[in-house]
Amino acid sequence: GGADFGNSVVKLTANGLGLADYFTPSNFDDLNAEFSDLGTGGIVLLPNEVGNSVTPHLMVTAGSEGKILLLNRDTGSVGGFTIGSDNVLQELPDAIGQAWSTPAYFNGTIYFQGVGDVLKAYSVANGQISDTPISQSATPAAFPGATPSISANGAQNGIVWTSEALSVASNTAPLAALRAYDAGDVSQQLYSATSLGTRDLAGPAVKYSVPTVVNGKVYVGGDRQVTVYGLTTPKPAEADRFVIAGPNVFQQNIGQYFSVTAVGPDNQPIKLNATVYLATRSFFGEGLRFVGSLRFNNEFNVVLQHSFPTPEFAELIVTDNDGHTGQMGILNLPSPANGGQAQVDHYVLRASRTVRDGDRIPLTIRAVTASNTPITVSAPVDITDSLPDSTIQGVYDSQGSATFAAQTEITFLVTVRGVGKHVFIVTDGAHSGNILITASPR
Repeated sequence: GGADFGNSVVKLTANGLGLADYFTPSNFDDLNAEFSDLGTGGIVLLPNEVGNSVTPHLMVTAGSEGKILLLNRDTGSVGGFTIGSDNVLQELPDAIGQAWSTPAYFNGTIYFQGVGDVLKAYSVANGQISDTPISQSATPAAFPGATPSISANGAQNGIVWTSEALSVASNTAPLAALRAYDAGDVSQQLYSATSLGTRDLAGPAVKYSVPTVVNGKVYVGGDRQVTVYGLTTPKPAEADRFVIAGPNVFQQNIGQYFSVTAVGPDNQPIKLNATVYLATRSFFGEGLRFVGSLRFNNEFNVVLQHSFPTPEFAELIVTDNDGHTGQMGILNLPSPANGGQAQVDHYVLRASRTVRDGDRIPLTIRAVTASNTPITVSAPVDITDSLPDSTIQGVYDSQGSATFAAQTEITFLVTVRGVGKHVFIVTDGAHSGNILITASPR
């Protein structure tokens, strides 16, 4: 009896908030003396489906003694006070660290995180809590532990959220660190505010702070501060450098295709949304010249057509607004003088311009004069592709080379591998030609 229920679970009447029932631990004197009172923890009312036919109405709590208590919440059966023993449905001594928090419930599982302890998940069914955790996290929480909360899509995709105090400097108050765990297995941490140093830490930590999830955001209360977490806008992809592919020997005033591919730090092509700028640098002429710009529209590579008006050794240069560059050296030969014996000026390539990734297509190479008249030549040529995953399977040589033997044209079979813009290039070392082929997904 008495009117002091400071170390008890109390059930109040709905009308007038009078005492309806209570539970007081049998060792309440010891708990008071050790500052291990039950009142540091909160209560969760469990759904009826985890009870049984005798005791369907359950509630669970724990205090700073670290003992989990399962109680009957029916009036007259909460437990009262009994000398020498506790009249409760179940108790798990020393199950968790000191509880300065309230547990959470989801899908037949109760979640606790006490002081100096890891997050622990206990199953509850048929009126009983599992004797040991069914899963637990790896990271313990300092004082005051953590009050878990749950977000889910109905009964699916449950996430357990905790906010714990984290000391970052000896002369400052601990900051709140938000963590997220898979509700089905809390050993799987989904997010930690500590993963990026102190950038994502919330304000000064306070006791009984509950992460609150609303409309896709998580709100964490602190000392005079609320921190809001949500999905951030991904930083646009940024090229580490650019790779230019195209003929490196050709005649002046003959337009040639060049492929520009954006490459990441791992040397793999990346899709880019950015404008890049083109320039040429003459080694012996007028130096750097701006020649235009290109736009990447969520593409791995773009293609430009360019000709050099004067014979020279030069570089073709591409750069973006962030200072990432790429360059390619070229030799631009003079056009043959008028008159004299006809000779090859460049090569003309013919093939399907639009194919699907993996298509095997014929690629015809014709030798022509400066006036585009076919000419018979005898010379070896090499074929390359701007996308390195492509394979060139030639009827003459599988290595991407062949020989004109008193012919005006020859044909290769080319397997186009890789979605994007391919520039197939043929050169005999002094004369060249190329063709743009776009491969779409199969």
